[in-house]
Amino acid sequence: MIYADNDAHPQLLAVPRAVQRKGIGSKVLVWLERVARDAGAARIGLEAREHNTLARSFYAAHNYQERAIEAEMYSGVESGVRFEKWLRARET
Repeated sequence: MIYADNDAHPQLLAVPRAVQRKGIGSKVLVWLERVARDAGAARIGLEAREHNTLARSFYAAHNYQERAIEAEMYSGVESGVRFEKWLRARET
């Protein structure tokens, strides 16, 4: 996890295919959110490959909002989706 100002950004969250859909990723994500909140982060931002519908569904199920699709995000070849989730009320 990288922290900057009021934001947190996980660098990589992956679960081996053989153990997907057993709640491991959800437990790790909830723990990361709790740690980020305790560290003072107001928001978590993360990315997934645009074609990775499983990851996109996973983050949507955890109340992450798709904010933008960025062309050539991954090595200048694959597009990615930027997500965000607010951990506390937005500051005005």
